[in-house]
Amino acid sequence: MADIPWRQRNFRDNDQVEAVTVHRGLVTRRGLLRAAGFAAPAILLSHSAPAQFTGCLPAFCSRPSFTPAISGIVGMWDASNFPSLTLSGADILSVADGSGGGNTMTPAGSGHKPQYNATGFNSRPAMVFTATDLGAFEAASFPIGTGNTLTVWYVGTLANNASQPFGRFMSYTKPAAAADFNNVGSFGMTTNSGSQTLVQVANNSVFVTNSGLAAPPAGHRIIVTKDSSGVITIYVDGVAGTPATSVGNWVSAGFANIGMQHASIASGVDFISAAVGECGIATSFNNSAAVAAIDVGLKNKWGL
Repeated sequence: MADIPWRQRNFRDNDQVEAVTVHRGLVTRRGLLRAAGFAAPAILLSHSAPAQFTGCLPAFCSRPSFTPAISGIVGMWDASNFPSLTLSGADILSVADGSGGGNTMTPAGSGHKPQYNATGFNSRPAMVFTATDLGAFEAASFPIGTGNTLTVWYVGTLANNASQPFGRFMSYTKPAAAADFNNVGSFGMTTNSGSQTLVQVANNSVFVTNSGLAAPPAGHRIIVTKDSSGVITIYVDGVAGTPATSVGNWVSAGFANIGMQHASIASGVDFISAAVGECGIATSFNNSAAVAAIDVGLKNKWGL
């Protein structure tokens, strides 16, 4: 496993400090201390903490961890996996790929960056995207493969009222494509006309929509599947919407994005405003029974 640099945090009087034990690279919660009239001890995270660590430091709590049992995961980015984040203050400089595939997300779109908030989504860690700042993430040369199946998951809010009209929650754009929604090798997971109560998936100009959902700050678990016959289904909080069919294969080595589509870098449009707990992309299809199990795990992990 890759080494993770030691991290240290200093505290003021009356700050709550979590005492931790590090044993064989695992960080174990041991309780809260309160600094009073002295320099509180620093928190140190082991340099060998595994990339899959999903404890809630620095939010100081004990919550269920969960990694979706999905084959073919090619990207997984999780705000609660604190060692996977590189921060400068609240700015997120990168989010390491929790799948082990090395598809790190880095800022794209402007000089602004998505923000880390330790309690920004349902009192849990969040990557916060603000469309007015044109801050988003991208992973280039993304290995989506050349198959025709897909599973995508997203845990976070829907678009808030600062989102641009067709802001992207997630996106994949094939190489040299001008957009993610109008060709078979790409997909976009978006809002529509700035709606705060729907999610839409577009592939080759086929649009699948789940509407009538709870607006922010309500959190949702969104799982999208595409089977080998091209049937696209969106599940929101465990409930399947009306599917649609778009037949064709992905084109690999393009651009995966959170918070925008790749074309937004040049155009400055299609940025989302939302709080994101985690999201991921897998090249496999999962049926309704498998999706139900994934949904329960995400529900428990994020307290939804």
